[in-house]
Amino acid sequence: SVPSQLRLRYRTLLHLYRRRPPGLCWKFYCIHFVNMARTSLLFLAALWTSMVNADVSNSLEETIKGNPPTNISISHTSLGEYTLSWEGNCTCKGKIDWQLDFTYLDSKDNKMETYFVQENQKALDFELHRGLLVRVRLTYGANLEITSNWTERTFDLSGNLFASVDNLTCIFYGGRTCTYMNCSWDVTENASEDAQFLLSYREQNPTEVYNCTDYLVDGGRNIGCVNHKMRNDDTIEIIICISEVNKKDKLPYCRIMNPYSFCDLFAS
Repeated sequence: SVPSQLRLRYRTLLHLYRRRPPGLCWKFYCIHFVNMARTSLLFLAALWTSMVNADVSNSLEETIKGNPPTNISISHTSLGEYTLSWEGNCTCKGKIDWQLDFTYLDSKDNKMETYFVQENQKALDFELHRGLLVRVRLTYGANLEITSNWTERTFDLSGNLFASVDNLTCIFYGGRTCTYMNCSWDVTENASEDAQFLLSYREQNPTEVYNCTDYLVDGGRNIGCVNHKMRNDDTIEIIICISEVNKKDKLPYCRIMNPYSFCDLFAS
C-alpha cells in the first residue's frame, strides 16, 4: 500500500542519513541526501495521485455502467414537435452527456441521427407516422471513454392515431425565393364522413405557425392547398402538417421538407 511504501522510503533515507561520511564530505552528502529525498517525495506523490485517479475512474465507470436510462417516452408538444424523455439515476459530475439516437422504421439504410444532451429530454421535429426506433445511453468524455448500455424503445403508432390522410406531397415555386407552395394529400378510407382537414406549417420556431389560405376542395373536403404564398425566413427546412379539424385528439400527419431544393431545381 502507499502508506507502507512511504514508511519504507523514510527508513531508507534515515539509514543513509545516519551513515553520512564525516568531515569535508558533509556538505556534498547533505545536498545529495536532500536531492534523493525530493526525488522520492515526488515519486510517491505521483504514485499516490495515479492510484487515487484510478480509484475515481473505476468508481465512475461502475456508476455509469450501473445506471443506464430507463422509461423512454414521447409526448406531442407543438405542431410536428415531440419531446423524447427518459429517466436516469446517475448523479455523476464531469463531462457527462446523454447520447440520443433515432431512425425511422421505414428508413432504407437505418442510418441513425445522433444528439448529445445534458438534460434527460430532447425536443425534435418528427414524421412520427413513419414510426421511430429510439435509443439512449449515458456517456462520459469527449471520446466516449465510458458508456452505459443502450436503452431502446420503438414507437410504431397505429395510423388511426393520426389525421386520416396519407401521401402528403408538395411542390414549391416562384424562383429561388420559393414564394409559393402547392400541396395535396389523400384521404384515407377510415376517415369519417364529416372529416375536414387543415394544412399548417412552420419553420424552426414552434410557436410561429402559418395556415393555408386557399384550399382545393372535393366533396366538401379539403384535399389540397393551392397557390399559397409562403412566409419563410430562408430556412433550410420547414415542417408541413395536416390536422383533422373535428378530431382534436388525433395527431397531425407531418412531413419535413426542404423547399429550396425544389426552387433551385425549377429555377436552373
